[in-house]
Amino acid sequence: FTGIVKNAERPIARAPGPGKQMVMKATWLWRVANFYDLDWRPTSKLDISTVTRASIEIDSEQMLDEIISELSKRYTGDYERDVVLDRNLATLHLPTTVEPGIRVRNLHVDKRNGRFTATVVAPAKGNIMASVSLSGTVHEVMEVAVPVRRLVREDVIRRQDLQIIKMRKRNVHNHMVVSAENLVGKAARRTLISGKAISFEDIQEPELVKRNTKVTIVLETDFMTLTAQGKAMSSGAKG
Repeated sequence: FTGIVKNAERPIARAPGPGKQMVMKATWLWRVANFYDLDWRPTSKLDISTVTRASIEIDSEQMLDEIISELSKRYTGDYERDVVLDRNLATLHLPTTVEPGIRVRNLHVDKRNGRFTATVVAPAKGNIMASVSLSGTVHEVMEVAVPVRRLVREDVIRRQDLQIIKMRKRNVHNHMVVSAENLVGKAARRTLISGKAISFEDIQEPELVKRNTKVTIVLETDFMTLTAQGKAMSSGAKG
């Protein structure tokens, strides 16, 4: 209601929580208007008033970042870590009168399987106004070089044929070639699939001599050099 002077500052209802809404129906509004002698009545049941309380939103990305920061204090080593939550986090709402911020409490980590539980509370300082309990798993990840395109047998791998992806450490096996430096210059022994890790069995030294091709046989000593034409009985790589 506008243009009201008498009782204009008097509370008539409890405000909704931060970020919440309250719908006041036509009958409720009419009772309030009558109580305060206002010349108003609803035209239909569709005359409603919706009050939305402003809030400071703490989204799931902020909460996840805070969890990762706390988890990093529990782990040491050269590997990066990927944190996966068991469920999506809900948004926390704070009153606009407080300083925004969150903190993690009761963080428990089982380093044997990477499982963790924690509680995110807000704001970061002062009395707790909102909180959410969560759980998830911490996965160690490492960089692995994989083909950026399909390579067929005998293709020589170049640096531009590779891209670096991150894989969970538990999925990286001893037979995989993870470093690009160990792949560049090697030849595909079989078809290599784009985005799939390469094993040592998938590569070989490039064949410099093909089976049944003509070759020049050279014998060198300190005093003479002899050459002869021959045929390669099998394919061969350098060395």
